[in-house]
Amino acid sequence: MKRLKGHAISGVFVFLLLGIFALMSVVTMLFGANAYKNSSDRAQAHNTRRVLSSYVRAMARSWDSLGGIYTERADAVRVSYEGDSDEPVVEPLGAVDSVVLVRDDEDVIDRLYVFDGKLMERLQYKDEPFEPERGMEICPADALSVQSSDGLISLTVAYGDETATVDIAPRSGR
Repeated sequence: MKRLKGHAISGVFVFLLLGIFALMSVVTMLFGANAYKNSSDRAQAHNTRRVLSSYVRAMARSWDSLGGIYTERADAVRVSYEGDSDEPVVEPLGAVDSVVLVRDDEDVIDRLYVFDGKLMERLQYKDEPFEPERGMEICPADALSVQSSDGLISLTVAYGDETATVDIAPRSGR
């Protein structure tokens, strides 16, 4: 049998093709991961905006009564019990802007506010101290501002580089 001799260049060519294939596979995977991350970030921003607007609107509609929606700068506190003492330790946390939802016939208020990078909700008794850390997290948010004029309440929630504004006209005849 006669044996064919190959050139060394053909072996190098095969390894070069294999290397190019591996490199292109990695580059394609990185482009796909980046596209997925961008798509996921856009979806998260859209969902946050949608949650903010629909949640705030639903809350305002469910608590809508004459004078039942107002803004308040509440003094936030942290209440803890240390040691064997029955006396609570109250630590002031500063003032927090909030939207207060209340019905005249109830001793309960619902408060929407931004605390520690999140839009929060806290259902509490009117005479209870405001403890923002005990609220329920709704979604990420950096700031909440509220304006009221001519019966229209405008809530603007900032998160990251974007803002979501919700305009509410209470149906209770403010």
